[in-house]
Amino acid sequence: MFSRMFLCSFCAFALLCCKHDVHNQSNNSTNEQESSDLSTSISEAEAKQIEEETAFEVEVEVEGEVEDEGGVRDAAVADADLVSDGVATKKPQAKKPKKKKKKYYPKIEFEQMVFEFDTITEGDTIGHNFKFTNTGKAPLNIKSANASCGCAQPSFPFLAIEPGQSDEIRVKFISIGKEGYQSPEITVKSDGSRYPIVLKMEGFVRARPKVEESEKDSLGNK
Repeated sequence: MFSRMFLCSFCAFALLCCKHDVHNQSNNSTNEQESSDLSTSISEAEAKQIEEETAFEVEVEVEGEVEDEGGVRDAAVADADLVSDGVATKKPQAKKPKKKKKKYYPKIEFEQMVFEFDTITEGDTIGHNFKFTNTGKAPLNIKSANASCGCAQPSFPFLAIEPGQSDEIRVKFISIGKEGYQSPEITVKSDGSRYPIVLKMEGFVRARPKVEESEKDSLGNK
């Protein structure tokens, strides 16, 4: 009886040990599987990262090569511009705008534009000189000087007047046949003025006394 009970207890203990070993083997197998899966996932992640880094490096190298090729192409084009038909030529340089030479002009200025001779007697002759100066920076030429009537006789210089130099327009007024207020004009044209310059002589011409005329007649008859 005692030996049977001992045998049953031993069998139960042996069965329990077998179950425990099976359970441990199962757990170890599960742990090994999980470790294997984790190692596999880590290996795949590392491989993917390495692949991405390699692709990035390849892309950078390609871009560098493209840039280098572009620089070489630009340099080749620049060199081609300098060579034409096998002969080296220089690039045309932009011409500097030429400075325009400043042109100088003469300028005529009169000291007096109007001369008043007050009162004279018919038949008298009176003269006046209208003085002028070339205040410009080029020689002055008088082109003409014309009177408004035959009673005035102007004269002008025919030679050029240098800058800073002076000269005169000479005018004679002959009052024969004139009476009353007189104002003959002299129009002066030159290259020192855009418009003609008008000079004027003003005055009064009185008639000769009749007494003098009767005396002349009497003297003529004698």
